[in-house]
Amino acid sequence: MSYKCEGFVLKGLNTPSTLKYFRKELKMVLTLYGNSTPFSTCTQRVAVVLKEKGVQFQFKAVGISDINEEYLNNMQPFGQIPVLDDDGFLLSESRAICRYIAAKYADQGTPDLIPDGKDLKEMATFERALSVEATQFIPVELLTFEVIFKPVHGGTPDPETINRLSQQIEKKLGAYERILSKSKYLAGDKLTLADLFHLPYAEKLTKDVLPGVLESGKHPNVTRWWKEISARESWQAELDAAREEQADNSRAYVRVKYRAQRMRMNNLERNTRQSGDRMNNLNHTSQNSPTGSWMLPQKPKEHLEGTDPDLNHLITLLV
Repeated sequence: MSYKCEGFVLKGLNTPSTLKYFRKELKMVLTLYGNSTPFSTCTQRVAVVLKEKGVQFQFKAVGISDINEEYLNNMQPFGQIPVLDDDGFLLSESRAICRYIAAKYADQGTPDLIPDGKDLKEMATFERALSVEATQFIPVELLTFEVIFKPVHGGTPDPETINRLSQQIEKKLGAYERILSKSKYLAGDKLTLADLFHLPYAEKLTKDVLPGVLESGKHPNVTRWWKEISARESWQAELDAAREEQADNSRAYVRVKYRAQRMRMNNLERNTRQSGDRMNNLNHTSQNSPTGSWMLPQKPKEHLEGTDPDLNHLITLLV
């Protein structure tokens, strides 16, 4: 009997306990289920922590069609992403996943993303910073939804909602400025999960929703903090991966669009040829009929040249 474990075939082993031993000795690769597009802020949150800790993982994309009863029963009861699979242990909720990763791999990668707990005050400050991100940063998430996600789902942004949330964010940034004027990071002078948790939505806020709001210098300590955490190698790598995935999706869309257009034109040409053959047969028959010859007007050939107005532009994206 043989067992397969992470690419190795262990021959002559007749007990699962032996395989279990080898599985412990080999580094099992984590699997992150999520969405790799820039829209998936929660997947990005987990990915950046994995990169900070230097943890190898494989990514599996989850689409709408994958959210079925099996997914709800076994993966995520709310039908959301991301989900982490650690050798059969499934964990959902991005912040919980990040804490699990930081605790499990505490001795590798960026240190002290979670305090060791020996200093009660340090731990309490860390927990407060986590709470700030989870509760006080909500207007940023809501405004991002209103400006970016709502149109994606067919909705129309509401100007009054945008104005109200923008005012709330300005007040929140004032509070962040007070905190960051007293410490380098949100939980003290060490980078923690509380800082990293801000990255996905803060990126969208200052790049797309309220362009430059974090870099303007109006809140100098916020600007300093944002420039430092957003320049981290882990986050830049995640942005590069997201851009590459988006480009791949765009190229795939162009190819599908082009093939569909070619199929429509081929069908149209075939139907036109068949119509022409029928016309020729009718004309030949009419010339031999006692009533004289007649010919139906044929449609101009120019109608074959009609194409999707965006097609030429799309084709230029093919590289």
